[in-house]
Amino acid sequence: MKIRKDMIFAVLTTFCLNALMFAVIPIRGGSSYDPWMDINDDGKIDMTDIGKVAFVYSTSGDAINKTALLINCSDTFNQLLNRIATLNSSLTELKQTNVLLQSQIDALNSRVNALEANYSVTNLDLAPCAIPFNWTCTSSDCYTTETWPNWADMPNMSLTLTLNRTSQLIIVCNIQGQNIETGDAPETTYTYLQALVNGGQVQPSVAEAFPTVQPQGMTIPYLPYHSHYLRYGSYSYNFYSETIGPGVYTIKIQWDVTAGKAEAHWRSLSVMALPA
Repeated sequence: MKIRKDMIFAVLTTFCLNALMFAVIPIRGGSSYDPWMDINDDGKIDMTDIGKVAFVYSTSGDAINKTALLINCSDTFNQLLNRIATLNSSLTELKQTNVLLQSQIDALNSRVNALEANYSVTNLDLAPCAIPFNWTCTSSDCYTTETWPNWADMPNMSLTLTLNRTSQLIIVCNIQGQNIETGDAPETTYTYLQALVNGGQVQPSVAEAFPTVQPQGMTIPYLPYHSHYLRYGSYSYNFYSETIGPGVYTIKIQWDVTAGKAEAHWRSLSVMALPA
């Protein structure tokens, strides 16, 4: 009879416990999620969280103010954000400075390229063809009997020059020559030279060349001159142009005589262009 009573008690106890468990579950399920109880911050409170708490159960330490800790963390985070903002601002400034420097470098390179293209002075040295120059020379004999004002081109005394900028030309000719009088009128025998640039006369307009001889002690207008002439002599003549623009130019020397005949042997023509 006692055994039967014990069995009834055990069954009732088991039933009560089961009823209690089923009664607790709805209450627990109705609680809202508390992130403070979520130890591993995975968005749910489960045995993993309980296990972590159970693992450190009965340990102790200094009490802390979690709110203050969060505030300190927030302050530190804000400082970090401010530092990042400052670094971003510095980076933006650096990028702007780099863009400005690159712009200046590009402008400098463009200027250097322009100078080199114009054959300008670079690195304290003259760049190739910085001063355009050309020359010609010959030793062939030639003569003219064309009389004033019938100008004739002097053979082998012509050249071309290409200019890339506005310039002035310096024209230098050297001639070994003589003029030959005509019988009884040596005082009227003159040889003249002129320089042309693309057909236009330059300065000085006319140069007198190859002089004749005058008797010692007599000056113009006293006559007569000696009836002989100077043999070959070497003479140099300088001409210059007005300011001219870029282009291709032909430079040549012309000559004529007032009487008789003019002769030339060794001769050269040199032309250089200076920036105007």
